[in-house]
Amino acid sequence: MDVEEFLRIAATRESYESLGRSLSTSEVRQFESELDVSLTDGYRQFVQKAGWVSWFGVAVFGFSPHPRFNAAHRTASMGQFLADAGMASSFPERGNVVAEIFGGGFCFLHSGDSPRAGQVSAHAPDELYREVHYWSSFEDYATYLVDRVANWHDLG
Repeated sequence: MDVEEFLRIAATRESYESLGRSLSTSEVRQFESELDVSLTDGYRQFVQKAGWVSWFGVAVFGFSPHPRFNAAHRTASMGQFLADAGMASSFPERGNVVAEIFGGGFCFLHSGDSPRAGQVSAHAPDELYREVHYWSSFEDYATYLVDRVANWHDLG
C-alpha cells in the first residue's frame, strides 16, 4: 500500500488526528536533521503530507509539536529508557521510533542509510525489547496498520 492510500484510509478511522497540514521541504529537512537520519522515501512522504497520524488504538509518530507523537522525542526517550535499564543493545542504531506497541514496546524504522534501510522492526517488552518481527518497508507496516493482515516476517 502506498503512503497516499494509507493516509486516505487512515483519515476515515474513528478519532483520526494528524498535524493537519503538509510540511515544507525545509521543515522535513529540519526533522531529518533532528533525528540525525536519512529518511526513507515512503516515510518522508508520510511526514511531509501528514506530520503524524493517530486513530482509535493506533499512532504513527513523525513531525509533531506534541511529544506524544514526535518521533525525535519518542526515539530519544526510548533510547534513554533502555540505556537506563541496561538494555541499550536492544535499541537499534540508525533510525527512529515510529510507534508504541505491545504495552510499552516499539516499532523502529531503519533509516535510509542503515544496512536494513526502510525495514520496520517490532520490539516487545516481554522479550526484553528484542526484535520479534519486522516488515520489509514502511509501506508494508502501513498496510498492516489499516488491514491488520499478518504481513510481517517472524524472527522466531
